[in-house]
Amino acid sequence: MSEPLADRVRRLREQTDRNAHARRMDSRYSRTARAREDIRFSVRFTYQVWQGLCWLYAWMIEPVLRQVWKAKDYLWHQYKLLWAYCVYKRTRDGVLLFSKTRAAAMLITTFVVGWWVALPLLETVFVDIPAYALTAKVDEKLWLWNPQEINSKTNSQLIRGCAEYPCSEDNALYFRVENGLFENLWSIVHGHGIFFPEYVASMPGTATPCIATSYWFRFRLTSRFLNIYPYLLSTSCTEITKTG
Repeated sequence: MSEPLADRVRRLREQTDRNAHARRMDSRYSRTARAREDIRFSVRFTYQVWQGLCWLYAWMIEPVLRQVWKAKDYLWHQYKLLWAYCVYKRTRDGVLLFSKTRAAAMLITTFVVGWWVALPLLETVFVDIPAYALTAKVDEKLWLWNPQEINSKTNSQLIRGCAEYPCSEDNALYFRVENGLFENLWSIVHGHGIFFPEYVASMPGTATPCIATSYWFRFRLTSRFLNIYPYLLSTSCTEITKTG
């Protein structure tokens, strides 16, 4: 009698374990359980992203910002000293008098220097040079054609091209040639003298093989919707001549 009783107890225990497992699986995959799991995952993910951003700010962004603010404070202090030196005039008795004319001239000079010198310099240092270091393609073989002048005042050019021939809408690229501070500095450093966009854009209207140096990101979406194009710095094209 003990043997059947032991078997019955074992079967009952196994049945109880199966029922408990089934209840756990049902509760795990029920809608409420899935909602709780999704909420826990979202909270954990948000917390981890926040911690990552905090580390990024503390160890990479804040040290850079600290140096930028120090430079800003130093430049602002120097500008205030220059302002005080320029806007006051000294009388014969040695008394300093504020001059509205000098103040107006100082404001005009500040605007001119800031717009035509400081902003291009900042753009070159913080935008163009990092972009060139990350995206420059030197002596790349491209097929270029159809240069168009898009701004007669700055002599800006828009050039169509592609990396592989034949060119189509799928592999077409659009390049710009701008006469900026970075372009002139690059041209002088590489022994080409002053940068002239029309020299870089000197190719015929038909597809021509060229050896070109360019930089900036090549994304069709940015070119189409944001009007941001890669820039050409130099080209050396060989015109194809038909024989026979």
